[in-house]
Amino acid sequence: MSQILNEENAIIVAATARMVVLGTSIAENAAVGIEVPDKFTEGQKIMKLLKAYRKKAEFDANELEALLYCLRKLSNANSFPTQSPLIGQALIIEVETGITGPMGPQGATGANGTNGTNGTNGATGATGAQGATGATGAQGATGATGAQGPTGPTAILAGTGEAQLYYKVLTIGDWNMDTNTSTTVAHGLADITKIRSISGSLRNDVDSSLHPIPHVAQQGDDNLTISVGTTNITIGRSVPSTQFDNTNYDSTGFNRGWITIIYEA
Repeated sequence: MSQILNEENAIIVAATARMVVLGTSIAENAAVGIEVPDKFTEGQKIMKLLKAYRKKAEFDANELEALLYCLRKLSNANSFPTQSPLIGQALIIEVETGITGPMGPQGATGANGTNGTNGTNGATGATGAQGATGATGAQGATGATGAQGPTGPTAILAGTGEAQLYYKVLTIGDWNMDTNTSTTVAHGLADITKIRSISGSLRNDVDSSLHPIPHVAQQGDDNLTISVGTTNITIGRSVPSTQFDNTNYDSTGFNRGWITIIYEA
């Protein structure tokens, strides 16, 4: 079996996690009126490939390898362990939630939930007609908020006869890496033995660099580690660290990145 086929499950997990990160980023930008078409296009490419992967039984080995090479490149990950943390040999991706949310049907559903509030705000204008117009305009913004559905529980299913898996995405939040060598994030799971995979991505202060978590640096002093306790996830950096122990990673009031947990029901 070729190396790419040995990495199959790890590539699918990495591509799914990348799609979740893109969906979250699109939703955050849309909430403040910023369009990010490049991220939307990237997410659509991943989603189409994952849909195709659902029919992998119809592919020959060369076709499956070509699909996996594309997903591997789009996943933005640096390592693909050949022993996947997931249960089962076949991994089917359920793509009805996720990257399509920010631009499509999920947004419209969110808007319907808050139309009443928007109407009230409009009523404070000079005339009743102006208030109605205000409510219609607010519908788009509410749709973007609704698109944060990628954190929903039904995202990944295991192969036939195996346990069903779920995923959730957590924000890291404030982390001044120049001052603090680690930070913690509450995972909200009652039983950590149900966790099957955990990974993340970390960004610098100006969004010009994105690092996978965990990360093993070639130079040996810029590693990122991740561990799970009964209540919290702990993320740490190397001490000392040439890459992270500086003013490029010291902003606060700023989300440092995201953590993706895949777990069994």
